[in-house]
Amino acid sequence: MTDVCGDNRFEIINRAKKDLIEATNIESREEEMKVLDDFLFRCWQMGWLKRYESVKDDTGAITYECPYALLEEWTKRLGLQDWVIRVNDNCKPEDMAVEDSDGCSEWSESIKCARIDILGEEYYGERIRPYDFERILVHELLHLKTSLISSEVPDLQERYTHQLIDDLARALVNAKRGE
Repeated sequence: MTDVCGDNRFEIINRAKKDLIEATNIESREEEMKVLDDFLFRCWQMGWLKRYESVKDDTGAITYECPYALLEEWTKRLGLQDWVIRVNDNCKPEDMAVEDSDGCSEWSESIKCARIDILGEEYYGERIRPYDFERILVHELLHLKTSLISSEVPDLQERYTHQLIDDLARALVNAKRGE
């Protein structure tokens, strides 16, 4: 489990600053930029800039410095804020509950608690679909969203539900990315 993300505060603050400048009519005078930098630094210290920890790289693929930024974003998008969710990222294949899976989730819908295990990219191997941490996370979160209707169901319904969840995960991630 990733407990602490690397300290990349300057990158995060710069992303937030760029976003703020583009969205407002703030002038870029030196004294205003100093005030903005100080304010954004305090926001970073308070943990209020988590949304800027997840970015697209030069190829347009999502990279992440901290899985919790994506977890926070997607729990809000999917209406799962009342769940307590722990993400174990970078899992080894032998740590996964289901053989040959890229993600697994265990939950208790009655108390809305869950653990999500996501296979580390270095263990992903040669597969048809490229590794996408965000898609795997959304897929597992959708299991939580559909937990009341997908628990202890016949095999055919389980397979269809699983396929539907993966289709929805890809569609939601692609829509977010503007694809």
